[in-house]
Amino acid sequence: MLLEASLELLKLYALCDSCLGRQYGMLIHGLTNEERGRAVKVLLTAEGHMRVSEGKKREGVAVLRVLASKGRFPEARSTLEQLGVKKIPDVEPCYVCRGVLDRVHEKAEMVVDAVKGYGFRTFLIGVALPVEVVEREDEVRSRVKSRFGESIRGELSRCVGKKVGETLGKPVEHKAPDILIILDPFTDRLEVNVNPLYLAGRYVKAERGLPQTTRLCPSCRGGGCEQCKGTGKRLEDSIESLLATPILNGTGGEGAVLHTAVREGLDTLVVGGGRPFILEVKKPKDRQLDLDALMKAVNEAHAGRLSIRELRFSSKDEVKRLKRSEKTEETYVAFVQALGEVPVERLEALEQAFKGVEVRQGTLRSRSAGKQRYVYEAKVKREGPMGFQVTVRLQGGLDPRGLITGKGRETSPNMAEHIGTELNITRLELISVEQEGF
Repeated sequence: MLLEASLELLKLYALCDSCLGRQYGMLIHGLTNEERGRAVKVLLTAEGHMRVSEGKKREGVAVLRVLASKGRFPEARSTLEQLGVKKIPDVEPCYVCRGVLDRVHEKAEMVVDAVKGYGFRTFLIGVALPVEVVEREDEVRSRVKSRFGESIRGELSRCVGKKVGETLGKPVEHKAPDILIILDPFTDRLEVNVNPLYLAGRYVKAERGLPQTTRLCPSCRGGGCEQCKGTGKRLEDSIESLLATPILNGTGGEGAVLHTAVREGLDTLVVGGGRPFILEVKKPKDRQLDLDALMKAVNEAHAGRLSIRELRFSSKDEVKRLKRSEKTEETYVAFVQALGEVPVERLEALEQAFKGVEVRQGTLRSRSAGKQRYVYEAKVKREGPMGFQVTVRLQGGLDPRGLITGKGRETSPNMAEHIGTELNITRLELISVEQEGF
């Protein structure tokens, strides 16, 4: 039945070995589509020759003529010549691929030339097809009605990818390639898409006044104006920009974005083990990095301001896990001053009042909108009649300033209302961040 269906298909459409074999691409492990198509044509040629030998010359020659012209099979042509058949029809171009599958090596060479200058470990070939090619393929597939076929897009991606991989000595990666090359093999248009590079680590912030990410100038929104002296920024530096500069120099990237689970305040120091981060580097030219040397470059460039540790390669999936602030546990030390004298018994009661308690905190824009977060424990140390130090361990996403003072983000309950006097934080330090996987 497969042979009969293939012969009927070839009577209608000229098909190269690959485009015929692709109709049965899921059959027989270990063969290429070209080999499958050739095997079918060998059997059909043998069938035609056998009919001639059995005295059914007209039927046999008709089969061989189809294979010689629309089948593009040279052995069928030579068989006809041996039989003395005159006026053998010319070979027709493949109806579907128009010969593109015969030039896969040329397409692979184009890709290899296009990715020169990029350092990468893995790649993937994506194929863009003109509409008319898709329509021709759909037409052929609707005729053969095979349940075992493969698409021309899949075959081209696999075949070009295989040759590129052999040339460069790099593997194809389907899930998360470093580079995605989009190729239209019919027009030779080619686009190189460099996927981001992700670097994870922990940063320690030793300078107050550093925002976590770049803050745009409110007047020009990044365009540059007199107010920001042409920088487009509200503040000259940020943790993001300080990290990005040496890393972009090392990777040749075009930009970087800092990801963390939670933002600490502008004047909050980050000490101890540091805060987990992932830096997303856009369009890197080099991924073959010496991470120890890169970490050293960052730390030397920003000594006394910012340092990083535990630098490693990361992934987009890990960014999603990092963003789950509810899975984070943070410990802060706050140095607090009250407007009036704080009774000893109220400070002592503070620890019990904020042990394992759920707190509701609004946003900066809305008091009604907010989130529920937990305070796990609070340890208080008195420092004079109007001051104290509090070490508070809480769920990520809960602003400790709102928890202590009740200001900024409306927080209930908060320590100021519990003590019964206005509180101000004179110094705030993040001393520990616990997050699963980081």
